[in-house]
Amino acid sequence: MKLKMLTRMTAMVAAGSLVVGLLAGCSVIPSKDGAADSAVATDTALIITQGDGMPTLTNAEEFLNSVNVTPGGSAGLVVADGKPFALGPQRFDQVKNNDIQQARADKTARYQLVEAVQGAAATTPETDLISAISLASRMLSAGTADSKVMVIRHSGVNTAASLPMQDLDLLNSDPAKLLDQLDAAAMLPQLNGVAVEFYGLGDVAGSQGTLSAQQVQWLKSFWQGFFDRTGANVTFHTDIVSGDALNNGHTVTPLAAAGAPTFVKVSAEQVAFQPDSTTFLDEAAARAALNGLAEQLKGTSAAHYIVAGSTAQVDNASREGAQALSLARAQAVRDVLVEAGVPADRFTCLGLGNEPTSVRSANEPENRCTYVVADTTAQAAEFLAVGQAES
Repeated sequence: MKLKMLTRMTAMVAAGSLVVGLLAGCSVIPSKDGAADSAVATDTALIITQGDGMPTLTNAEEFLNSVNVTPGGSAGLVVADGKPFALGPQRFDQVKNNDIQQARADKTARYQLVEAVQGAAATTPETDLISAISLASRMLSAGTADSKVMVIRHSGVNTAASLPMQDLDLLNSDPAKLLDQLDAAAMLPQLNGVAVEFYGLGDVAGSQGTLSAQQVQWLKSFWQGFFDRTGANVTFHTDIVSGDALNNGHTVTPLAAAGAPTFVKVSAEQVAFQPDSTTFLDEAAARAALNGLAEQLKGTSAAHYIVAGSTAQVDNASREGAQALSLARAQAVRDVLVEAGVPADRFTCLGLGNEPTSVRSANEPENRCTYVVADTTAQAAEFLAVGQAES
């Protein structure tokens, strides 16, 4: 069904305030750095879930600021419920004689998109973001514009059969192995060169209870790896407001309760250090992140953990120097966990430096991190084999 047809059926459910705000707007699209960009034709695929599990989208106009309505492009919508379905795409093919007429045409196109987004809602139980992304990729491939953008508003919690995260011991599941399974099943689309703007990761409502910082980090690691393998460039945004889920009969299965973690990657976004230093860049933020991890570790009375520091590969850095720095940073992380109440004798610290391991990322900045892994795991054995131990 074309979006133009859909908007005629859903006009009555569009919020009047949204329409007024839209018609008062400008015809150019603000880019991420605030500069106006109306020259490049762009095909855009929007993915949303209006139903259980995630806050309802109440400001469609703001969401659609990501859509460039320059003639020659298009925009389509995918609803990521248990059986994702597409609406559109709508083509932007109106080229007017002057700027005033073009601005009016652009506003009309935005108005139609707002109505479509406001009227779309999940119907089939569960949510399948993986399949929704594949559907959106086909939509983008069918477009004629050189620029391709995918805008996702989703918690990142996939509960449908493609990957039922509610059946996983999430914190103890290796994202790379899950991605290998999806790849083998041909469920990773080709998104080479596509810019992915991801909003709402970890932002849940309705049946999905609040996620821990470690669960959100796991989701981010999974989706970062997912888009890396598809060839897309993903940016995760945090400017989204939580609220109630849409009560329309749609349901999702909540995630299983988190068990004792066996593998945690503490990223530089959570705990950052000053360059070539063991001093935290933002000590309050680092302690807040690590205190959450400490609470989980305190609930595992007998478990012993390897705390392994890792560094990015930089020019002129020696192997010994990288290992020494990463060991000292691991010890700094360990010290905060101990101060938060985890017994010191449950930790062994290692410095991986930039040694190759099975979890090392091809994106070097992501290797500025610290791993906390149960010493009974194969991952711990690998770290012990290559890391520098405490003297």
